[in-house]
Amino acid sequence: MREERRQSPRVPCRIRCTVRVADARVSGWVLDVSDGGLCLLSPSAIAQHDSLKLHLDVPGLGRVSVHAIAWHVRRVRGARSGKQAWSAGAVLVRADPGYVSLLRNEALSSASAGNDDAAVGGVRARDLTVFKVRVKKQDGPRTRTLSLTALDEDEAKRLATTDLDQSWAVVAVEAA
Repeated sequence: MREERRQSPRVPCRIRCTVRVADARVSGWVLDVSDGGLCLLSPSAIAQHDSLKLHLDVPGLGRVSVHAIAWHVRRVRGARSGKQAWSAGAVLVRADPGYVSLLRNEALSSASAGNDDAAVGGVRARDLTVFKVRVKKQDGPRTRTLSLTALDEDEAKRLATTDLDQSWAVVAVEAA
């Protein structure tokens, strides 16, 4: 697999949030944060390019407001419940100064403490794993590496093949 190309690394966390998508307001969880974005787990459908207004409830910092655009969206199912939720990688548009404090602060470790059973729509945040899925164009040398949030390797492979046309084949799947 290729080395990480992100300009700023993701920092894992489990932070409760309120998400406003269009006219809907739902509770969800932020699963990781970085200077450029975050990963969100929501019970409400999210589409690519949706405008997301989030309010993160961060212990020790209070409420942190973020405006982001959904970039990569995946539907996920709970391992036990079978209920679905949406995992979205979002790009930051605007965030209040508390977000910068969140990235620099130990608030992330305290925000994650005790939230191992964070669940949305029956999908527990701790059941999700980020997978690197390497795919290859069948009629040429071109390859791509996708980062997907899924419950297991089989689901990551299925999500990759669903998103790409039939001219791509999955070469490798590994937990990131």
